Amino acid sequence: MENTMIQQPSRTTSERASFGWRERVRPARPVLAGALLSATMTVAPVSAQMTLPLIPLAVPSSSPSLSAAEAAFYVQAQQARTLADVSFRRAVPIDSVNAVVASNGARWLAQLRTTTIKGIQLDPAGNVGVAATEEAYAKAQIATRLATPGLSFGDRAFTYATAVQAFASQYHPERLPDAEAYLKALDAMGDPAAMWQFQARSVLVEAYYQLGRADDVIRLGTRAIALVPVMEFIDRSVMYDFGKELYVATAEALAGRPNGRARIDSVNAILRRAATPAPTLAALDPWIGIRGSMNTERLTSYVATSDRLGRKGARVLRNYWLNWPGHDSAAMAMDDGRVHVLVIGNNSCAPCLAAMYGANRLQQRFPTTAFVITTSISGSWGNRLIEPKEEVAHLTDSFLNYMKLTIPIGIWAPQKVVNEDGGVTPEDNDPIWKDYPFAAGGKPMIWIMDRTGTIRRVFPGGYSAEIEAQIARTVQFLEREGTPDAGRSPLALDAPVSSQPSAVVAAAASLLH
Repeated sequence: MENTMIQQPSRTTSERASFGWRERVRPARPVLAGALLSATMTVAPVSAQMTLPLIPLAVPSSSPSLSAAEAAFYVQAQQARTLADVSFRRAVPIDSVNAVVASNGARWLAQLRTTTIKGIQLDPAGNVGVAATEEAYAKAQIATRLATPGLSFGDRAFTYATAVQAFASQYHPERLPDAEAYLKALDAMGDPAAMWQFQARSVLVEAYYQLGRADDVIRLGTRAIALVPVMEFIDRSVMYDFGKELYVATAEALAGRPNGRARIDSVNAILRRAATPAPTLAALDPWIGIRGSMNTERLTSYVATSDRLGRKGARVLRNYWLNWPGHDSAAMAMDDGRVHVLVIGNNSCAPCLAAMYGANRLQQRFPTTAFVITTSISGSWGNRLIEPKEEVAHLTDSFLNYMKLTIPIGIWAPQKVVNEDGGVTPEDNDPIWKDYPFAAGGKPMIWIMDRTGTIRRVFPGGYSAEIEAQIARTVQFLEREGTPDAGRSPLALDAPVSSQPSAVVAAAASLLH
């Protein structure tokens, strides 16, 4: 039965805004222009790749004291700037970037130590401490905040959740036990803290996913999803609007298990029920019903993506091909005995461009794997409306002469038709989205098929050093799969699920434990 009457402590506007670290920005899989590559590649030192802006180390005496929230913001902004200053074309030396971030954090922490920190400012102070690799300082700030007399329920839950976020990092697995300890304390607060418990789990799932720890992804991911119907309906947007990565990571981890498809079905059943408000709640405000429809629409796209795991990848039909024999309409098979990495994106999307450069780079590392890019025309170039053939010519010049891509590129260029608004745009009939569904908000979509053409992994949106490293590990495993030197499987790749759909399990919740 849906819980629509649970008494959850009110959150102030500042609390909601502060907690946007996960509701609005996901630094773990950054959709940043510079978050581009694997740390395993040999590259120039970070100092040779970027010019960093000067970081002020002191506030003029005439200015107010620096707040911890401001310092935490500057640390995060500097991290984004550092990544964005790296060219699309280059590999990001992620260890060097992390060293720059830590050094920057230490500077801001030194400035914070000269001020008095109290109240809600203790939470971001802890974040700055972790960024500076001063874990003891961070824990002291968190403990001081939790010991505040009369601390409200909402503030306590918020502190635990931000503590989990601070300590959950794939780059520092030694911190994960501390993150888990804060999560345990948060769980002890019970159902009224369900939204914070969900968000805390989402950051831990991300860290464990990047580390390839499938058991932990399943443990935390399935529990997070089970918390969705416990939340106030309005808070469930943390799943439907911002939970794509958690959902796909959990589905991928489950897909490799003997009963994985049944457990994915049960997860989907829970989320479908929670997506729709109770009739009594919907009757209070028409917007509530609209919100329910939005939840269902987004969930449908997530499910369509996960449903392809373990199934055969369809042939990729394009009107034009570059760097592949022939230029006329042709379909490329995904089951020709090679591992395939399919990147679906367009040239107006910064993460898509990063993924295209990344695929081209990875092709050089893995010459026996087929890396393929697919895109489609938009009907315009810059501020001009143009015909399909002219746009294809522009794309060809951009991909081959400017980006200097050497891997196969397929372009879908349908004829223009009159749309529902009376305008003229390319016909919306690209077959790629039927065979390789688009996850809401996910560009580029990256699909990986094994030698038999079976879909083994999917990355639904964004591109980063972490994603490229995951692709590299996955390709390396799949190329060696079935041989004595296959090595350890990344995440859930060692047991592909059946290509036959299973029935939805009635006792859904019981399968999550």
